[in-house]
Order: sequence, then C-alpha cells, then structure tokens
Amino acid sequence: MKTRVYSSFYLALLLIQIGFFLAAGLRKASHSKRWLDFDEKYHLDYISHLNLEHAIPVFGKTKFIPIQTNIHPELRIDNVQCIDSRGLCSLAGLSNEAFQPPLYYFLSLPAFTLYTDILDKLRAVRMFNLFLSLATFFVTCLLICEFNWAATSDTILALSWIANLYLIPSFLLGNISINNQTLEVLLISLFFLFLLKSEKRNNFTSYIPAGILLGLTYITKLTALYTYPLLSHALLKRALLQKQKYGKIKLLLIGLLPILITIPWCIFNLKTYLSITPNGLMMSLQNQAFNSHRMNWNFLESITLVSQNLFSSIIPRDILYIYDIPTLTYKLNLQYISVLLLGLFIFIVPVTMAIFHFIRDRHKLTENRHLLLLTGLPLSIALNFYLTWILQWIIAGRYMFSSYPAWFAGAAYLQSRYFSRSFRFIVNLTVFIFCSILSFEFYSK
Repeated sequence: MKTRVYSSFYLALLLIQIGFFLAAGLRKASHSKRWLDFDEKYHLDYISHLNLEHAIPVFGKTKFIPIQTNIHPELRIDNVQCIDSRGLCSLAGLSNEAFQPPLYYFLSLPAFTLYTDILDKLRAVRMFNLFLSLATFFVTCLLICEFNWAATSDTILALSWIANLYLIPSFLLGNISINNQTLEVLLISLFFLFLLKSEKRNNFTSYIPAGILLGLTYITKLTALYTYPLLSHALLKRALLQKQKYGKIKLLLIGLLPILITIPWCIFNLKTYLSITPNGLMMSLQNQAFNSHRMNWNFLESITLVSQNLFSSIIPRDILYIYDIPTLTYKLNLQYISVLLLGLFIFIVPVTMAIFHFIRDRHKLTENRHLLLLTGLPLSIALNFYLTWILQWIIAGRYMFSSYPAWFAGAAYLQSRYFSRSFRFIVNLTVFIFCSILSFEFYSK
C-alpha cells in the first residue's frame, strides 16, 4: 500500500514536469516575437534562401534576401541579444550560418512555407523544432525502457529524471529556437537507441540503422562527429567475433555508410570552397569577430574554458553570462549557485557513480550496456577541447547537447543501482526546483 502511495507521488511529479515543459515550450515558440537566440535569424535566412533560390547558400558570399524582419521592430537585428558586452551580434552581413550542412533546413521548409507573414513563419519553424524535441523525449523514454527495471516505480523515477533534461532552460531554448541542433539531438538519440539494441543481437545487420542515422546526423551538424568512434568500436568488436564468410567486409561497409551519405554535400563543398567542408573558412572569419582579442588559450586555459562552457550550458545566455570570456572570471549570484548545484547532480554525481561501477563490475562490462550511454558526453567534451586548444576556436556549451539524452538515460540507470527510490525522488524534485529558479526570468519574458 505504501509503495502505491509513493508511486503516485512519483507519477505526479513526472506529469508536472511534462506539463511544465509543454507549457513553457508552447509559450516561447508561439508568443515570443523577439529572437530567442542571437543567431536564430541567420538560420531562418538559410531556410528562406532555400525557399526563394532553391539552392544551398554559400558562406561569406551569399547576400540573403531580406525576409520582412524590419517591418516588426522587435525582430530588427539591432534588438537581438548580443553575444558579449561589446555589442557584437554577427559577421557584418555575411551569411553567418551558410556553412552548415543542409538537412535540417530542407526538412524545415514545409513549416516555413505554410504562411506568408514572417512572424507566422517564425512560429511555424519553432513549432517544428518543438515537435522534434518531443520526438527526442519519446526516444529517450525508449532508451530507458531498454533496461530491466525492478518495479514500475523505478521506471517512473527514471522517466522523471529524463524529464528534468527538458526543463533545463538552455536545453529548452536550444530545442525551440530555430537551429539545426534540435535535429542533431534527435538523430544521435536514435543512434544510441539502435546501437544499444544492436549490442544484444547477434545479427550484424542490426547496425545498419545506426550507420544510416550517423550519416544523416553528419549532414545536419558536424559537431556530431564525436559519435563515429562509438560505431567504429562496436563494429570492430563484432568483426573480431565474426566467423561468417564475408562478415567482416559487410561490417566494413556498414562503417562506411555515414561517409557515403555525406559524399554529395562534400562534393558541393569541394566545388564551392575547394575543401571537404567550409568549416576552416568559417573559423577564420568567425574568430575575427568572436576572438577579436586574439587570445591564444594554453592547455590549462582550454580545460577551464571547456568546463565553464559545460556548466554554462545549463543557463541560456540571454538571461545571464555566468563568466566573462576575455577574463575567464565568474560572476557570483543566485543563478550561478543554481548552475553549480545543477552541475553537481547532472555531471559530477553520474561520473562518480560510473567510475565506482566500472571498478566494481570491471569483469562484467559486456553485461553493462548502460555504460555505452555515458560515453557520448566525454567524447563530445574531447571534441570541444580539441576545437578550443588546437584550433583556438571559441565554442559553446550547447555543442554538447546532442550527448545529453543518452547521458541522462545512463545516469538514471546508475541511480537505480546505488540510490533508494526516496532519494531519487528528492533529487528529481530538487533539480526541478533549481530549473524553475533559473527559468523564472526566461519564461516570464
């Protein structure tokens, strides 16, 4: 009887979280007239160019056709929340997002063409992104269902922990505002789901969907490249056990699927930029704006900057900057304290549990498929560290969002192994409260 009562509390919290996410998402997507993100306009410009010119724009050269933004004062570019205190918003008229792979923008076209007024187009594309975010939540729930839970209460608590991800203000903002990241998060979550399913099957063809999903992800956003080692490792491990004739060749072909899917876009780039991707050109141009101080970060400074970006990914930059990039100094306030406490629950505790679990069950790793879900975030951090230290390109915490759903799913499983249900409920409730504190100003705008 007591268990049923507790389950009712767990379910009530889960329903409140889902309702909060839907209400906040719908409100920001449908009612906000201002740009939700400083580069949202440039993503919308990309979609508009596809619609009008039926061609992929060229980074640094394409002059986008104005799309009525000036008829709405709140959408003028000088009213966009700038990236820093210097008032820097864009690349002085260059096609800021034209270097991006095109898949998301093609898929957004139907929503964009539904209406004629720019505000209606804006809301329609945001609604499309909200739909993608809901799909990601559903996929993350399927990840949770891959594990054998001891009781229904454990499943509800795990889903409640997952729901907290979609209440983090910056994650909600990134999944509503117009950008290709929302599709990237969905595709990588699907990739983890199919990779997890493939690990418990003997048929190597089960890896084909994972390979196709990675290819689609790479023609959506290149910050997803950290996932290829995961597929390569899984295929190599399967190849070493493969006794079927031509089995190793078939696994090799599956490993080449992501590369084959990206070939048409790479050919376009070779013809246009004389390079496989335009990212080199993009970095050189954007660094002139975003790193105007010409700072050269050393190894320790790069670690500091990436760790700060990881924690700052919890809070939208249009609320508050918790640190100043040129000086790398923190601003101590309520939001910053909330970010630290959330970071403790979201990042530090799962890492500690994973290390302890790895040491305790190191001889049974093949039985612990849930650890696979925790590998995405470290690889994403490593990629961002490479971009910061080696390429000296300033990055943002949102570039790691694509690994968050799998990370939360893996953390949920570890919590069930080491924490009581009452403690997990308290953790979920605490994270929900902290997210509410961070979200108050964001949702009230």
